[in-house]
Amino acid sequence: MVVRWISILGLVLAAGIRPVQAQEGVPVDAGKKVVVYAGREGQVIDGFGVNVNHRSWAGDELKPVLRAMIDSAGMTLFRVVFDNADWETVNDNGDPLVMERAVYDSIYASPRFQPLWDMFAWLNARGLGRSVFFNFMGPGPQWMGGGHLTEGFESEWAESIASFLLYARDTKGLKFSLVAPNNEPDIQNEGIHMEAGQYVRCLHALALELERCGLGDLRFVAPDRAGGGTACLPEMLADTLIMGHLAHFGLHSYSDNGGGSDGVEDFLRRSAFPDRTFWLTEFNVWLPNADNGQRGTYDWPYCRGTAKYLLEHLAQGASGGIVWEGYDSYYFHPPATWSFWGLFAVNNELAPAKTYTARKNFYTVAQVSRFVRPGAHRVEVTACGEPLSPLLAFYQRERGELSLVGLNTAGTPVSLCGRIDSAPRVTALELYYTSSTENLVQAGRVEVTNGAFTATIPADCVFSLVSPQAE
Repeated sequence: MVVRWISILGLVLAAGIRPVQAQEGVPVDAGKKVVVYAGREGQVIDGFGVNVNHRSWAGDELKPVLRAMIDSAGMTLFRVVFDNADWETVNDNGDPLVMERAVYDSIYASPRFQPLWDMFAWLNARGLGRSVFFNFMGPGPQWMGGGHLTEGFESEWAESIASFLLYARDTKGLKFSLVAPNNEPDIQNEGIHMEAGQYVRCLHALALELERCGLGDLRFVAPDRAGGGTACLPEMLADTLIMGHLAHFGLHSYSDNGGGSDGVEDFLRRSAFPDRTFWLTEFNVWLPNADNGQRGTYDWPYCRGTAKYLLEHLAQGASGGIVWEGYDSYYFHPPATWSFWGLFAVNNELAPAKTYTARKNFYTVAQVSRFVRPGAHRVEVTACGEPLSPLLAFYQRERGELSLVGLNTAGTPVSLCGRIDSAPRVTALELYYTSSTENLVQAGRVEVTNGAFTATIPADCVFSLVSPQAE
């Protein structure tokens, strides 16, 4: 099939980015001054990406979308969603410690699961393994309680999840090391509802079951609560078996100013497991009714806000950010309709063959994901205040790669005067920006002399200043 793209995406896919000349005669703000301390390191960045719905995998329809995310936007984290979590419609047997493989294998070999296996295998073939993981949404089987897990069925739930992961790895040969086993357990419909104590009992049971069936190397991304913050984290931290299986705390936030991630880094540093990191496994600017089959207003302030929210979470210590969501898609879990949150819009959801077009926030998020690579540290940068806020810096010492990413919220260009400390290999920076009219434009090269540089940041944009090696 032929996928119709907006013209700028064609440019990005075909030739990367295109240079433009600064406009002469445009007034420039008197200037902002910053110092980047490359030797003062914060959290390590694990990567950025999107939530992707397996149900939209049909033929080759999604491949250009995923290629754009991986090749043009540099995305590496893919939270692959399957709903509903009700596949074990009849209990395999009366003992949750004895897994009837034949029963489960017949379920997972059914047509319902084929798009999921094929999509995951395609991502594996693109070299993504440790950064691609399953997430389960919606209610569970009625005999377990449906939308609310019945007390005493924690081990049955764990057996069901473990059987899925065992089939994915052993039978389908898929490569993964993480799992996000239950979406938003603190609210209705988005996952199987569990209070904090029951949720921890479920994770404990799942850790034991994974060890029993030879999947003890898998690690959790949890608790993925809708409310974000530190709720449920104390209960998880108190269980050493869970913490031995936990890779990253997963948080969700649809709030401005880092709501949902504020205070989490300090909380973890003061815990018995200060080495654990946290990801925003869902984030975006709240879009009313987008979950209910209604398209929103995807104007420039909204799309600029997606990047702003990501930068605010990174400023508060997040190591990864996964946007909700990659593309418009249909979900089974209530209200069982189309979701129109995508970085890529479906052009006609009723068409038998779907085509997609990039929304503007695909490019604003790419200003971060393309130029801040996994393994970089967030490093200290002095605040210069409005209109260049937020402004963050990242440095990969071994490769000498530096990236400054931020927003200019002014209606005019702003002069940014900077000094880079402890990064002698950085001798130049290249400017890229996305505005209401431009997408991932290269706007020239800035020389760095004795650590000093001056750059003119275009009006009202998301921008990245990156050392040439960081492209």
